[in-house]
Amino acid sequence: MTTSASTDDSRAQLREWMKRHHLNQSRLAQLAGLNRSIIFRFLDKKQPLSQESAGKLYHVITTNADVIERTEWIMRLGLDEVAESLGFLPVDNYVGNPVDREPKPNQLQEGFSLIHQSVQAGRDLHSAIRYLERAENAFGCTSNMAAIAATKQASCRIELGDYEAVSRDIVRIDQTYNGVMDVRTRMRFDLIQAQLEYVCNNYAHAISLFARLLRKTLDYDVQLSANHFAGLCFSGLAETTKEMPAAIRYFDMAERYLLTSLRGRLMHNPDHEQLAYDHIRLSQVYRRMGKHREAQYHLTQALGLCSSEEPRLYIELENATVALADGRPKTARGRAEYCLERWSALWEPYGYPLGMAYALAIMAQAHTGARCKRMALAESIAAAVLAPPDSHYAGEKLAYLPGHIARRLQEEAGERTYKHYLSTLHEEVANHSGIFTNLVRVVPDRTQVALRLLDSL
Repeated sequence: MTTSASTDDSRAQLREWMKRHHLNQSRLAQLAGLNRSIIFRFLDKKQPLSQESAGKLYHVITTNADVIERTEWIMRLGLDEVAESLGFLPVDNYVGNPVDREPKPNQLQEGFSLIHQSVQAGRDLHSAIRYLERAENAFGCTSNMAAIAATKQASCRIELGDYEAVSRDIVRIDQTYNGVMDVRTRMRFDLIQAQLEYVCNNYAHAISLFARLLRKTLDYDVQLSANHFAGLCFSGLAETTKEMPAAIRYFDMAERYLLTSLRGRLMHNPDHEQLAYDHIRLSQVYRRMGKHREAQYHLTQALGLCSSEEPRLYIELENATVALADGRPKTARGRAEYCLERWSALWEPYGYPLGMAYALAIMAQAHTGARCKRMALAESIAAAVLAPPDSHYAGEKLAYLPGHIARRLQEEAGERTYKHYLSTLHEEVANHSGIFTNLVRVVPDRTQVALRLLDSL
């Protein structure tokens, strides 16, 4: 069945859109999954489009569009009579008997209200997840909005550090909404999968996922995030490799991707907080490359852009890292303690586990220099269990730090005193006292992981 998308105005609008996005007919056809001849016949031969072809074009064109723009393209492509049944706008929430195609406006309204409440929850990510779970249920499994709510849940759980739950979310979303997600939602779902690989330190796999996203997405936000995280992945590879030539190549790639992200944000989406993160990550890369002037420049730029506490904490932690490297352990420890205090209550009642882990790692190393190895051991254990498995700090696995400090403590204090220290730490972990109060400020609780680590020392 053909559409009414045969007017000169429709063709002119499509040509203008292609020009703005720097696309030729071949690239547009590739993105839409169409034969190039279909685009050619529509634009140059003025032949009408089928509903199927118009629908595929619609998904590509409206990837980064708001509701008003989507509605305009529905009219231009002659899809107005089938838009609702095909789910092109968020009005396709049908539940119950599939034969009964009557929409349920109360449930639809409830779903959008719950999405709004999840945004209003702000830093209370645990509450936001509960609202999103209810919203997903309200929209129903045939709605793209349900897929959006589910994807947002996974994003919140990444922030909370509940990576096993995120893995389960990804499988569930893919199985439930594979045939429902529109192009934009699919891109954001793919981004979540790639981010999970990054935070779990699977850098090479994450890079391949981000590269795939960059090849096929027109969503500016997804493009910028993919460039940013690809840069972080290359930085992670550079920091963990033992081969200097490889490290130099990885740092160069990290710089390239992060600069692409920074320039893209300046051109398309000048959000101050996200710009600050680009500057912070560039500062870290330049510091590791030994380019201290460039590192300080970007850190100064980041500080001037900060509009919230989170990026400022990253800047404070970067300053702590520099102080530790410069042989100023007291300064490093003071800055890291502040970061730990703030990060441990960032999303009340939960904190940010990776930030807490990095702060604790600096504190432990600063204590080691001051010969306070018992406290350093406690802090290193907390750092190792709060971070994802195989996380690195300053080129070493955080999981190695407790063993390194324990061996030095054992040599200096003697076997009997060392075993007494371990017994005391075992009680502190079990009772969540001292530094180990942080074990229950994350999801899931890290207490059992800490006890197993202690038993291995």
